[in-house]
Amino acid sequence: MAQPATPITIDAESAADPVLSARPENRVWKKFRHHRSAMLGGVLVVFFCAIALLAPLLPIPDPAATDWGAVRKGPSAAHWFGTDELGRDVLSRLIWGRRRPCWRGSFQSPSRLGLASLWASLPGISAAGPMRSSRAAPKPCWLRPS
Repeated sequence: MAQPATPITIDAESAADPVLSARPENRVWKKFRHHRSAMLGGVLVVFFCAIALLAPLLPIPDPAATDWGAVRKGPSAAHWFGTDELGRDVLSRLIWGRRRPCWRGSFQSPSRLGLASLWASLPGISAAGPMRSSRAAPKPCWLRPS
């Protein structure tokens, strides 16, 4: 036979601990703030996304413009990361190329998550009731016999 579960007891010192008495979201944030490498990573992600999203306002060359006199040149004052085989500035291409992933990560993923949650809840809120409608929900195409 299985042993009965023993109740968890919390002494007065643990109950007064601000970390244990805080909400789980606050505990995660507090742990994150005290972890130096996590904070450094978070700051870097925010910095690079801010640079990418502010690319139209930055004084950098056009990423598609070619400079035939500067083909495959190394770093210089005019081109900090050098140029590629067509004479385009590598730094501006990196910054402008980062715009789409930052946009996708900041807006599209949460919105898709919200739409997926709504789609998953539709069978449960139909007029037929949760059990009947969930059995009648359409199956994905890869589960259907061909």
